[in-house]
Amino acid sequence: MRSRYLIFVIILLLFFNFCSKKQDTETEIFTFQKDLEIGVLEGNENYMFGSISEIDLDKNGNIYVLDPKFSRIQKYNENGKFLFSLLIKEGDGPDEAHYILSMAVTKNGNIWILGGDRKILIFNREGKFLKSFILDFDATHILPFNENVIFLGLRKNYILHEINNEGKIIKSFAEPYKIPSKYSSYKEIPSLKRPIRADSSWDREIFLISPYGYEIRIYRNYKIKKILKWENEAFIPLLITRANVGIGIVFPYISVLKHKNRLFVTIRGLGREAINHFDIFENFSHIYSLKVKGFPYAIDKIGRFYFAEEEDFPKVVRYVLNRKPK
Repeated sequence: MRSRYLIFVIILLLFFNFCSKKQDTETEIFTFQKDLEIGVLEGNENYMFGSISEIDLDKNGNIYVLDPKFSRIQKYNENGKFLFSLLIKEGDGPDEAHYILSMAVTKNGNIWILGGDRKILIFNREGKFLKSFILDFDATHILPFNENVIFLGLRKNYILHEINNEGKIIKSFAEPYKIPSKYSSYKEIPSLKRPIRADSSWDREIFLISPYGYEIRIYRNYKIKKILKWENEAFIPLLITRANVGIGIVFPYISVLKHKNRLFVTIRGLGREAINHFDIFENFSHIYSLKVKGFPYAIDKIGRFYFAEEEDFPKVVRYVLNRKPK
C-alpha cells in the first residue's frame, strides 16, 4: 500500500512539474528590436528605393537590395553605408535586361541577376559585368549555393537546378508538386507545379514550401532531409480565378529563414494594407507566432533579420529577435 502511495505522489509531482514548465513556456514572448534602417523619403538618392523585392547578404555582411522599380541593385556595408549602385539598363545587350526577376550573391561575391526572357547576368563583387547567358527553361527565383546558384523552375520533371557560372547545369533535383484535383483542367500549366520562390540557409539547406498547403520541404545534399507540416489559417493556398480573358493565379508568398535550430516562416498577407504572419519553429516544433508589417528576406550569421518595409516609404530594416518573459 505504501509503495502504491509513493508511486502516486511521484506521478503527481511529475505532472505538476510538467504543467509548471508548460506554463513557463507560455509566458515567454518574442519581440523585434530595430537595429538598423536604410532608406529615406527624400534627399540622397543612394538611400532612396522605388520598391524592394529582395534582400541578400554576402559572407562579409554587406547588404544587397533589389529595387525593380529603379532597375538596380544597391550595395551597403554592414553598418548601412552606401557602397555602389548596380544599374541594369533595359535592352537586349549582353549586360542589359528588360526587367529583373531575382538576384543572388554567391560565396565568391559574384552578383547573379535573373532577368526577363530567361536571361542571366553575372557581375563581380565591384559591380563589373562578367558575362550573360540564356536559360533553356523558365525560372522565377535564384538562390546562392556556394559559388554556384540554384534556379527554381520546371525542367525535365525537376524544379531545382544548380548551375555554374558557365551556364552548365550541375545537378537537377526536387520533384514537382502534385496539382490538386480541383485544378486538374490546368495540369498542363508548368507554374502550378512549383512555388513562386524558395530560400536557402548559410549551411546550404534549401527550403521549398508547397503552393497548396503549409508544408516545407527541407533539402540537404540534393535530398529531402525533413518535411515540416503545420496548420495555420494565415496560409492561403494557390488560387486560380477566371477572368473574361484567361485566368489569374495568386501564389502564396512565403519566406523560410534559418538560424541554428530555429526556422522562421513568414506568410505575406493579401492586400496592400495586409499584416504578415511570422511563425517560429524550434527543432521543428512550433513555439511562437506574431504579426509583422514588413517582410523578411534575409537573416545573417548571427541571427539578425533584414526586412523590407513599405510604410511611409520603402526601406530596409534590420531587427534583432528577443525572447523574454511576458
